[in-house]
Amino acid sequence: MRHFSKRFLMYSYFALSTSLILGACTSKPSRSTSSVGESSINSEAGFTCNQPIVYKVKGKDQTLTNCFVQTQSGVPKEVHLLNLKGNEKDFHYAHGYLLAEEIEDGAIAEMLSVSRGLIKANPKFAWIMNAVKGCYINRMEGSVSPDFLATIDAMSQGYIDGMKVKGKTPAYTKSDFREGILGIDLGNIVGGLAHEAESKPVRGILDLLGACGGKIAQAAAKQVFGPKDKAPTEEEKDEAIRLLFAGYSEEHPTDDRKMGCVGVGISAQGSSEKKLMHGRNLDQTGLLNSWSKHPVLFMMEEDNSYKYMGTGTAGLIFPAGISGMNEHGLSVTLHQMSTTRFDSLHRKGDAMIMPYLLQQTMKKAKSIDEAFAIMQKTNVFSSWTVFISDSKTNEFASIEVSAHKKVIARRTQGTYMGQSNHFIAREMQKEHYHDSYNNVLETQSRLDGTEKNLKDSFGSVDLNWMIRHLSSHEDYYEGLRSFGRTPTKVSNIMSSIAIPAESTYWMTVGDVFPAAHSQYIGVRADWKNGRMVPIATGRTNLFRSQPNYEASLGHAVHAYQMFNKKDLPATIQHLEEARRLAALDGVNDFSYNYTLARVKHAHGDNEGAYTIMKELADAPRKRGLNRNHPYENTYEKALLDMWVARIGEDAKKMSHHNAVKNYESAKSVFQSVLASSYPDHATLNLKRKIKTLNKWIKGEKTKIPHLSFSVVD
Repeated sequence: MRHFSKRFLMYSYFALSTSLILGACTSKPSRSTSSVGESSINSEAGFTCNQPIVYKVKGKDQTLTNCFVQTQSGVPKEVHLLNLKGNEKDFHYAHGYLLAEEIEDGAIAEMLSVSRGLIKANPKFAWIMNAVKGCYINRMEGSVSPDFLATIDAMSQGYIDGMKVKGKTPAYTKSDFREGILGIDLGNIVGGLAHEAESKPVRGILDLLGACGGKIAQAAAKQVFGPKDKAPTEEEKDEAIRLLFAGYSEEHPTDDRKMGCVGVGISAQGSSEKKLMHGRNLDQTGLLNSWSKHPVLFMMEEDNSYKYMGTGTAGLIFPAGISGMNEHGLSVTLHQMSTTRFDSLHRKGDAMIMPYLLQQTMKKAKSIDEAFAIMQKTNVFSSWTVFISDSKTNEFASIEVSAHKKVIARRTQGTYMGQSNHFIAREMQKEHYHDSYNNVLETQSRLDGTEKNLKDSFGSVDLNWMIRHLSSHEDYYEGLRSFGRTPTKVSNIMSSIAIPAESTYWMTVGDVFPAAHSQYIGVRADWKNGRMVPIATGRTNLFRSQPNYEASLGHAVHAYQMFNKKDLPATIQHLEEARRLAALDGVNDFSYNYTLARVKHAHGDNEGAYTIMKELADAPRKRGLNRNHPYENTYEKALLDMWVARIGEDAKKMSHHNAVKNYESAKSVFQSVLASSYPDHATLNLKRKIKTLNKWIKGEKTKIPHLSFSVVD
């Protein structure tokens, strides 16, 4: 049953692991801005805004203001300010109605097009995707509250009515919206199940069949063997699955599609203006094309609740559950984990998808303890970390949440805190897994690098510092790098910064890739009158002396997109251009070179790939390596040993005898790392590498392992 694999199910549910996964303005902003450092923030005319559009629902004004931010390209970028009032069903109906065209053109379009495109291209696999999807959606719909489902239906109905009023036929149904909004946790569940099915095949398949019965296996037998007079045997079911999925997992790998978010928090004591700041990068491969098409800042004035606001995109029903701030000085960001410790079924109304629970927390809590108490009494489906701050007490906390446990893993007051995508608490180590060892290193690098920079700059951190850090390309272990183990990842789709003491919120508008390098728009929350007032714009000034290198980063993102579409010539073209631009500013980027060599090799250009990989292997730089990762024993060196030999053999540049020395060296490192790794923290990937190297040592042919583009593995 091994071929019922992680990668197949992860690819099938890649779309589902993303989610929909979302006062009057003057033509000139106020000059009164605070927390602005040297010349990064434009407090002059950085934007213009149209007159608000007011739509009444049950006597409450729902207000949409469209603003246009000036960008470097000269083309203004539209940003929507959405002020919603009343109950959730009413104001999300207005959300759907007022932004109907943007919703159809935005996140839902990209998410569902991936799933539907996969089914269309592979019709014989449609049955398994639909069967698993239907099974788990039914289980989740049976676990969440009817009010939550009614809220989703209200937004979808608003969208449908909004499209009809414009004389257009809606492309999406209520069931599409339910699938998409539940999908952010559904993807975690199915991804975890698939990982378990590959690492522990019997247990994984038993879990699947226990949840969905024997219908999937019977459908597999019917798909392969056709109608029969009698029910298929267990052996026939197993053979059906084997035949259907053999080789499919390698064809559609997905081990680099997870989030890589960064949280950055500094207390008032550490800020130059004595105000707590809470920033984050949001990373999600699945929404690279769509998230920034229609960026939205939301403010919600919900009946019998605290006022709160959030950042997002058109169609996001829980914006404050991704990044948010409320009127009592709480700020939150949500960080996703991979887990096999999920629970897809709870009592009716007993569970919430995590972003929605976090949004409910923001409207009911005014302290970290109150927020944690709300989370403790609510069941969830999978694993997440909530990075939360309270400007009243100058506190930060990292709340680690799974379907089985909830703990405050870290808590500080008067200092600083960073956040990335791995659990810290000892008791939570079984509640998450990593796909590769570079994934382990990159999440640790992002955390260590962030906290080191906060410590070194304590007392002088301002808004510009936060913007610069969120746009940083610094590998904690190795120094300057485009992507891989850096705060800004190739899948970055949004950056945001909350300054609760002055009620201001900053969000990137996504005019360039990666989004952390795009323009920010800053707004001030007028909590009393329930509106957002734009105040200024800005962007990073970190690369002013290296404009060509900064331009190269966008080509790397495009290369990543083309790689995921299996367009290797276009991938190579963008990587070559990224290398050329970086070189103009004196940068010889490791990530560009390694990735380009791997892609050239996959495309059959063995000689070109070998030239690049050999240069990397022969010329290790003095990279200021962390003492825990001396160069001679690093995972990175093992990768170089492995690939210079493999590509060298394929290019007829290295004898098998010499290649074996490299293979043995790499294998030794992987075995050492494996021996010291916590179970499921990249262990499956390390075992695959060792198995591949054993075959290469024997001179056997085997399929070339897939490149994990986002973590440069």
